[in-house]
Amino acid sequence: MRNYGQHNALLCGIRAAQYDVIVTMDDDLQHPPEEIPRLLEQLQQGFDVVYGAPEAERHPPLRALALAPLAVWPERQGQGIGSALVHAGLEQADRGAWDAVFVLGAPRFYERFGFSAEAAKGFSCPYGGEEFMARFRGVEAASRAGRLGYPLAFGALEP
Repeated sequence: MRNYGQHNALLCGIRAAQYDVIVTMDDDLQHPPEEIPRLLEQLQQGFDVVYGAPEAERHPPLRALALAPLAVWPERQGQGIGSALVHAGLEQADRGAWDAVFVLGAPRFYERFGFSAEAAKGFSCPYGGEEFMARFRGVEAASRAGRLGYPLAFGALEP
């Protein structure tokens, strides 16, 4: 599938819209959704077009993904399957120009791929600890901090 860019996507959405009011936002939360009522308030005062401008420049979001936990059946371990999965995931991350990759797992295993708990230190995660590690691509780890969220299904898993 070809990506035609954000502006073309916005125009397509606006043309397809069937409502009197259209609010456009970036999906990276650079535009806080909680500001929508303020925009609508201005429209109700009679303005035809309303837009917001940031009070302060925000850092661009860190493009990150979680590669692990991953598992290999015990009887299949030691055959390179886990390493092949990590290498394939990292290749995909490089192709997608992801800034960071986070993992949850055995430090002894993931450290050989360049992951470290030290790199993940500025980030919080519900599954933190020494098993929570990061690897950065072209981004200074020390200058970044944030919070990682995992899908709700992870919370249903039992150790």
